[in-house]
Amino acid sequence: SPLSDRLAGKVRGQGALAGAMTISKQAAAAGFEWDDIEGVWAKVHEELDELKEAVASGDRRHAQEELGDVLFTLVNVARWCGIEPEAGLAGTNRRFLDRFSRVETALDGDLKGRSIGELEGLWQQAKAQIRAENTPTPGP
Repeated sequence: SPLSDRLAGKVRGQGALAGAMTISKQAAAAGFEWDDIEGVWAKVHEELDELKEAVASGDRRHAQEELGDVLFTLVNVARWCGIEPEAGLAGTNRRFLDRFSRVETALDGDLKGRSIGELEGLWQQAKAQIRAENTPTPGP
């Protein structure tokens, strides 16, 4: 059976991110692969431009397709670099929530009516605070 049929069966039941990695690995192993990482980066930029155009056009269905293309291409970057997109996104989610909770605390839970400048300032403060907490202090 064709590789595309086997892959369709293999990714059924996987999350979209994991499925994209499976498809990417198998397609590359079959020879459907860029010559170098520069080709992958060029594709990322091309897909981002297409997403921007689709969003600007106001066609939500087209924009969603283009977003999918951007995400799929970023999964290819991850594969090329040997990094796990699921773990990367999970880590970003955790870091975002940690920083966001600190911004909420600083504002007693009331973000409404705050300027983006004030929120960004508190966000950067939270980032610096977390970095300081996670930096080991040198021993004697």
